[in-house]
Amino acid sequence: MKGLALWLLVFTAGAAHAQVAAGQWHLSGDPQLYRVEVAGGAELRGAAITLQGTGSERGSGAASRVIDAATYRNSVLTLSARVTADEVSGGAGIWLRASADGRPPAFANSQRQPVRGTAADVERQISIVVPRDATRISFGPLLNGSGRTTVTGWVLDSRPCSANPAVTPERVLAAAVDAVKRSALNAGRVDWVTVEPKARAMLGDSTCPEAAYPAVRMVLAALGDRHSRLLEPAARREMVSTATATSEPAITVSDNVGYVLLPGFRGAEGGAATALARGVRERLGALAPEARCGWVVDLRRNSGGNVFPMLAALKPLLGDGELGVYEDRNGRRQPWHASGPALARNEDQSSRAVAVLLGPRTASSGEAIAIAFRGRADTRSFGLPTAGLSTGNGIVDLPDGSRIMLTEGVAIDRRGQRYGGVVTPDTTVDGAADADSALQAARRWLDAQCVEAP
Repeated sequence: MKGLALWLLVFTAGAAHAQVAAGQWHLSGDPQLYRVEVAGGAELRGAAITLQGTGSERGSGAASRVIDAATYRNSVLTLSARVTADEVSGGAGIWLRASADGRPPAFANSQRQPVRGTAADVERQISIVVPRDATRISFGPLLNGSGRTTVTGWVLDSRPCSANPAVTPERVLAAAVDAVKRSALNAGRVDWVTVEPKARAMLGDSTCPEAAYPAVRMVLAALGDRHSRLLEPAARREMVSTATATSEPAITVSDNVGYVLLPGFRGAEGGAATALARGVRERLGALAPEARCGWVVDLRRNSGGNVFPMLAALKPLLGDGELGVYEDRNGRRQPWHASGPALARNEDQSSRAVAVLLGPRTASSGEAIAIAFRGRADTRSFGLPTAGLSTGNGIVDLPDGSRIMLTEGVAIDRRGQRYGGVVTPDTTVDGAADADSALQAARRWLDAQCVEAP
């Protein structure tokens, strides 16, 4: 809802500022909730634009600058900047819009990667295709909720459309629609009579394949699964060639109870995936003699990514057997297992008690890990319900090099229970997003199990 509110705020404010002189910045939003400060002079690259929230957690604010669009028509326009956040609650970032009279604007923002909390000089980059008849370009910083953000290092860069005349936006959109109709879990819920013509109308008269991206995203949004997404070519290449954990895993033992903080894992590069799995697995084995009363597996910061190295990392606790399945809309099932070498007797901890910590940031394949523990003996979960993305995504490559991560299946645990939405913990613990209360409840349960064990 915040993203929608901000889009409406920026869209309507742009019309009001269409006549703003070049080089000027203005606040778009409620001046009682947000303030804008401008430093660094009129040159774009040197500008430092600060948005300060006055305490509202639900507000959305932005600053805007307007320039003439003539130079950028029928090109791919990219906005880059560095975002610094100070106690930002909802998310800070940047936005970019190209407006043409009488048609919806081309619009993008960086809220798929919001900068939250406190962080310095986080690079963000967004792109749009500028329509042939665009009259103005607007852009600026954005802030959801409370806190303060300063954005610097502004760069606007344009490039011509793809040189391959065979890869048209019409072809990209058609490939996406065909794949969605053929494989998407929720394809039957879409009003195609309305959605398909609307998507085609969004292409306009651009020859850029990138002009199809807003239409593809609209089609994916119509599925209502909240999990399908489009990766533009650069993001696809990064996903294939790189991989990293979203934070460092933490594995410790205290008072006979082991603790594993398992982060999400982004990307598919095999060496990094293998290193994560091997490192966690070896550490679990080394600490096994000390973790006499079992393990806490903390998934509250696990926002998902590549599920396979995460399953492999936890194989000593999960075991060698089938952990669950994804079922597509036709009832076909794909089982999942923890990959890697078979467990040696001295590293197999699949009979030890495990307490799993869940929270609203546990999402996607993080939820799959939680489901993999469902039905396991001597296992209980604690915390708050998860994000509600317990579905499986397949890969659809489009003609221009972009990729759809398409939701095609619903998760089913080893007991046969279906998910698809939130994973609710066995024991709800308020304040579970803060490490102490849920962790304490989990430790108490493990201690009781340990005392009762023969």
